Amino acid sequence: MLDLIGIFFIVALCYRAYNRGLIVSVYKLTSVFISFGVAVICYPVVSAMLRLTLIDETIEKYIGDLLINLDLVEGVQSQANALTEYLYMMPDPLVDILIQNNNKEVYAIFGANNIIDYISSYIANMAINVFSVIIVIIIVKIGIAFFVSGADLIAQLPVLRTVNSWGGIVLGFAEAIVVIWLFCLVIPFLTVSPQCEWLTLMWESSIFVRWFYDNNFLFDYMIGLTL
Repeated sequence: MLDLIGIFFIVALCYRAYNRGLIVSVYKLTSVFISFGVAVICYPVVSAMLRLTLIDETIEKYIGDLLINLDLVEGVQSQANALTEYLYMMPDPLVDILIQNNNKEVYAIFGANNIIDYISSYIANMAINVFSVIIVIIIVKIGIAFFVSGADLIAQLPVLRTVNSWGGIVLGFAEAIVVIWLFCLVIPFLTVSPQCEWLTLMWESSIFVRWFYDNNFLFDYMIGLTL
C-alpha cells in the first residue's frame, strides 16, 4: 500500500509539473534546495524551541521502552547484535553509528548512565534535529511561494511552452524524489510510536519506498548533525 502511495505521489507531481511547466518547476525545485540550505543554518534555533516541549522526553521514553532489558546484555558484540534486532526499523547507517559510538566517552556527551539512556538520548536528539529541519523547510517554502506568480507569467511565453511542459515532467520527478526522501527522514521516529502501528505494517511490506529509505543521503547528513 505504501508503495502504491509513493508511485501515485510521483506520478501526481510529474503531471502537475507538466501542467505548470519547466520554468515554474525549476523555481519550485530550487526553492526546495534553498529551503534546505536555510534549514541547515537555522535548525538549531527551532531545535532549542522544541526542546522546551516534552517531545524529546516522549521519544526517549518510547525508545527506552523498546530497548527494555538491553542493559542486561553483556559484551560489545552481544549488544551490537541486540541493537540490530531491536532497531530493525532504523536505517542501517544509524544503527552502525550507534554501535560504533557505544562507549563511555559518548555516554558522557549525552549524560547517559547505560546503553539504554545513550540510545534513547541519541535518537531523541536526532529526531529533534530532523523535525527542526523539516519545520524550517516548510516555513521557508511557504514564504517563497508568494513569489511564484512572476515565474508563472514568464512560462506563458509562446516560444517556451513546448520545452516548458516536457521539461516540467523531469523536474517534477526530481521534486517528488526529494519530498519522498524528506518523508523517509521521519519514518523511523514515527514507527516507534504505538499510535503509528499501521505505518509500521505498511512499511514492513514496502519495497519501492523502502529503497529510497535505505538510500537516503539526507538521513546520512542528519546523522552527522547529532554528534
